[in-house]
Amino acid sequence: MLHHNNPRLDTKRLKEQIHRRAEAAEPAPHWCGEVLWRESLEGRLVELGASRQRGSMPVTDYADLLALPDADFLDAAYRCLLGRLPGVEERNRERERLMAGLSRERLLLTLADQVESPTVPLPGLSRGLTRARLLYVPGVGRGVRWLLGAFRLDRLRERIDHNARAQDVRYRVLLDILREQAVRVESLELDQRRLKADSALLRHLLAERPAASERPVASERPVASERPDASPAITPEPPQQDAAGRDFYRALEARFRGEPAAIALLMREHLPEVRAVAPLAEGLPLLDLGCGRGEWLALLREEGIAAQGVDLNAANIQSCREQGLNVRHRDALAALRDSADASLGMISAFHLAEHLDHLQLRLLLHEAYRALSPGGRLLLETPNPQNLIVSSCNFYLDPTHVRPLPPDLVVFLAEFAGFEDAEARPLHPVGEEHRLHEESETARRLNHYLYGPQDYALLATRPADPDSQAPCTGQEQDP
Repeated sequence: MLHHNNPRLDTKRLKEQIHRRAEAAEPAPHWCGEVLWRESLEGRLVELGASRQRGSMPVTDYADLLALPDADFLDAAYRCLLGRLPGVEERNRERERLMAGLSRERLLLTLADQVESPTVPLPGLSRGLTRARLLYVPGVGRGVRWLLGAFRLDRLRERIDHNARAQDVRYRVLLDILREQAVRVESLELDQRRLKADSALLRHLLAERPAASERPVASERPVASERPDASPAITPEPPQQDAAGRDFYRALEARFRGEPAAIALLMREHLPEVRAVAPLAEGLPLLDLGCGRGEWLALLREEGIAAQGVDLNAANIQSCREQGLNVRHRDALAALRDSADASLGMISAFHLAEHLDHLQLRLLLHEAYRALSPGGRLLLETPNPQNLIVSSCNFYLDPTHVRPLPPDLVVFLAEFAGFEDAEARPLHPVGEEHRLHEESETARRLNHYLYGPQDYALLATRPADPDSQAPCTGQEQDP
């Protein structure tokens, strides 16, 4: 994350619009994600995941409840009878039972038997449950159902017609999806053929390029227009310094990332985790990948923790050495490969993971697991794409970013590499002065999606037990 969330909004006007719409709108359904995000803003540990919010159809009586679509019927039934929404496993199980032919009244009886009385009173619910119990009394219930069914033939016929129409709609939707997928596959195959052709051309050009010892010196080298066999020119890289001699990436960080003192203040919240790492206390060093301007290394030096950093930016390396920090001009993956097995107490990387592609990130996790001592910790900090302003705008202020990384994916990759106790910890929510006053449900949701944590940190541990789960090797196959 390079820039603080501070959109220039007319908050007074926005607040007036929210109040007008809130007064005209129906009451919002209960939203369980509010509690989780409040806890995260208070610094407590929560699970980060894709939050789900369903709009529920209004239910006024028992007949309306039975007429709802399956998903809304399950939500309303659990809310009325048990006072909560169904979990994911409960929802899938009950939908399968309904699709297998279980009647809705029978399902309501099953839920009603779990409580003494309904949690939310609903007109007609008690009478409907009583009638349902009568319908399913052994011996008598079948006769009662037959008599009621005789009076409901027209309704049954309409339901059959409705199901047939719905099935026809589903079939047509599936056909449309299949057609779209076929078009996408054809487009991907065309792109693949183009990439193969470009790759063959590049290999041909590299094969024709003379070796360094055979190239003429600058004074003898003819211009491209004078060479009859000149190959197509390759676009040169832009200059890495401006007219004032400033390095491009350091100037970019100075504009959008913030002052080193401000960044160091944010990094201090990780020091308690560092102090608790046993291999560091035993004297093993900490390796900081992509150390940048050295804010983290300077904090560790103040704490008396042996640490070294690596970075590919020569200007950053020069700045760190002027501060007396232990740094090397080295690629992060190469530095990990250089490290002996179980030789590091901790590995940290602040805003490096988003610069790597998928394979590079997995290799980094694999090498980090190998280089860490048992009980050693891994700390990766990266922008939080669950904050919509970060994932849609501020993430792209750095043109070297590859793609945002969802927290759940990074936790999975760490666990797949062999780490345990992997967690994604939300960090750096937008300050209260920029947030909306939470006087309505709309304001709370806007704060959740726009002004929530701007970063998160992956914290994971190499198992201390040598017989515990081993990391996967480079021969693994992508899912």
